[in-house]
Amino acid sequence: MGGANPQMLKTVGLLLVALIIGAVMLNVVDDGGTKAAKATKPTTTVPKKKPNGGTEPTTSTAAKPIGPITAPAKLQVMVLNGSGVSGVAASESTGIKKSGYTSQQKADTLATTRKGNAVQCKAGLEREAKALAKQVANGFVVETFPATLPALKTAGAKISPTVQCLIIIGTKK
Repeated sequence: MGGANPQMLKTVGLLLVALIIGAVMLNVVDDGGTKAAKATKPTTTVPKKKPNGGTEPTTSTAAKPIGPITAPAKLQVMVLNGSGVSGVAASESTGIKKSGYTSQQKADTLATTRKGNAVQCKAGLEREAKALAKQVANGFVVETFPATLPALKTAGAKISPTVQCLIIIGTKK
């Protein structure tokens, strides 16, 4: 076996230097001078039918940016008891406060019982609803925020219009 070829050593050395420089460049932190592009929802283009039976492409609408997810402390939440078991809404409310969901209207009881557990958030807060459903527990489904807010058992009590998400604890299915 002979010694290493000097040209090969030089080539390997240059490759190592290039790899190190590349790794450093990939890990450089942005100095704040530029803003990252916001994620966007994809758009689709549907061809328009021509009167003679052919098709022509349509122009697609601009993609709407997806905003950042609302921080748990800023999300206006209310826990509702629809199970008929006393104290479950207050207990759940305390539990999610420990997880950062501190902006809450006082927990209350629904005027009627309902089957199953749900998280309902206003339109545009779908990602927040999914995160909240995971935080609460397994078995909570994400549902559409109701157009008409449910009635509460406490006399004169109403759900505040500032509430963005409802956590509803229902009876077992």
